[in-house]
Amino acid sequence: MDNKTTAVAVSGSFISLADPALVSHSVKLVLNIRTDIYGLRVSSWQLAYDPDESATIKFLSRASSAKAQPSLNKEALDYFQYATEREQTNHKVEAIAAYGESINLNPRFALAYLNRGKILFELKHDQMAIKDYSKAIELDPTLWLAYFCRGLAGSYCNNPSGSIADYDQAIKLYPNFPYAYHNRAEERAEQHDLKGALEDYSKSIELAPDTVGSYLERADLLIALGDYNAALSDSNKAVNLAPTDPDSYRARGNAFFALKNLSKARENFDQASHLQNDLPLQGTSK
Repeated sequence: MDNKTTAVAVSGSFISLADPALVSHSVKLVLNIRTDIYGLRVSSWQLAYDPDESATIKFLSRASSAKAQPSLNKEALDYFQYATEREQTNHKVEAIAAYGESINLNPRFALAYLNRGKILFELKHDQMAIKDYSKAIELDPTLWLAYFCRGLAGSYCNNPSGSIADYDQAIKLYPNFPYAYHNRAEERAEQHDLKGALEDYSKSIELAPDTVGSYLERADLLIALGDYNAALSDSNKAVNLAPTDPDSYRARGNAFFALKNLSKARENFDQASHLQNDLPLQGTSK
């Protein structure tokens, strides 16, 4: 599958500040959703201050943390904002240090732990990231994004049951986030809970109906469940959404093959091969 990254956002007041002078610091959570050969993943995210509207960003909905950050002082926020700026310019080590200073100034700053954990995860320090996510959850049990991120890190650490529990909690706190359902579906499928996985893929599609990866993965699951016509319907939708994506045609070929329509299966597999050959060479890193 050709690598594709889509920017989506959840806007709202993720930080509630006691200081009236700082209340204007509303933020936008911007997530880059990557669809590639590994499936659909949140490849990166950023809490941006006072963002400008952008035509390239699709707003999912609004959400806010139900719990205010306690006694957050101005200097701690300054370090936090500086850290987010260093992230945006890919100075990750400096960002980690700045988040550390923010935490030193306010050891109960849950979002600083969350953001530092995110960078540690990007640098493949998975266990350190999980430790920071867990601290963020301890400080603010309503911070749904921390559960989502810990679930994602748990997936990479081969802890499917822990990941499912974290996605459960993220969904309980914020039921309109499609990628929690999608990721939980992947974990459920790995655990052979095909019915639960099917329900989650369907909910993910309901919330984000233009996400090709969800249709492709649900089509594979439907073939495993023997519902070949439904799999064909999903693969048709994927082709309509991504007509240059070889995996869309490959999925449709699989559905036609399951339906014993060999000529249509061959036609789609040939188209997938043709499109695959036209793709630029991709890197192999996950």
